[in-house]
Amino acid sequence: MQKVTLRYYQEAQIQAIREAFRRGLKSVLVESCTGSGKTTTLSELSRLVAVLAAIDKLWRVCVIAHTERICQQLRERLELFGIDAGMIRAGYPEELDKIVQVASIQTLANRLDRVGDFNLLIIDECHHACAANYRRVYAHFERARHVGVTATPDRLDGQSLSDIYQEMIVGPAFSVLIAQGYSYSSPAPAR
Repeated sequence: MQKVTLRYYQEAQIQAIREAFRRGLKSVLVESCTGSGKTTTLSELSRLVAVLAAIDKLWRVCVIAHTERICQQLRERLELFGIDAGMIRAGYPEELDKIVQVASIQTLANRLDRVGDFNLLIIDECHHACAANYRRVYAHFERARHVGVTATPDRLDGQSLSDIYQEMIVGPAFSVLIAQGYSYSSPAPAR
């Protein structure tokens, strides 16, 4: 397993999510610019929950995406964090005993009756969350907490995400990250 070091703002985003849940919120949107490492942030969040789940066996996590490419990228990133995730997607064997699952929204919405329960839903590119498949998944897992991540929370069709997410956590601007030596393809600068 490769050691992944989080950037300061990724750690702050995870802490803000935890604080929101401690305050009783059920859903949080994390806005973070392109190249800021949203997949790394959600992978670490999944890892933290998986560690707790290994102790008490009460938690299951579903990381949801809308394309095959993103599902595969999510699964690969989770592997870097030591997570052997199952895949809920057409053409993949079901391994529903795994604590963390990566799911295609289309497949998940069609398999709600057989995937079991989830305690945490993490939605990549959550600006798609107003679509019918997502709403069906949210309704089915009504007791689950939700974390959505996106670089673009403003939808072109004008639909609001505020009826899905109770609070928004805003990451640093792209210009700030560049000024601090972070770029789309570079690792964190030495401290």
